[in-house]
Amino acid sequence: LEEYAPEEALAAALAQISGHTDIKQRSLLSSQPGFTTWAIKLDRPCAGKAVVRRLLASGLDPNVVGAMRGLTMFEDMTGAAFDMPVEFNDAVENDWTGIKGDMERLDELPPLKMDMNNRNNYDNNRGGGGRNGYG
Repeated sequence: LEEYAPEEALAAALAQISGHTDIKQRSLLSSQPGFTTWAIKLDRPCAGKAVVRRLLASGLDPNVVGAMRGLTMFEDMTGAAFDMPVEFNDAVENDWTGIKGDMERLDELPPLKMDMNNRNNYDNNRGGGGRNGYG
């Protein structure tokens, strides 16, 4: 325990006591287990999510892009954060061939542009949307 900061030692002890010692990858955007949060970072601001989706589709396999969830623009519009199921991490990391933008696995979120639809990002990416998929 001497090698840990007091907060880390306490957190480890509480996790052990409560039986939560299995660490699972979680989304930074939604906290859903089994997801990794990624970012595409651009050289300059873009018009919005449609542009980012086109860029991702141009540089990743369609199955990988189809698995993406929670696309959220950066506050300054110079990129976006999104979640991928962990089984696609290697594909995102190794296969990104986009001509614009750097791909990065996030360990903390940058300032994000919040809009009224952010709470529905997971549904919207599956074709749902407002009004139970009818609008």
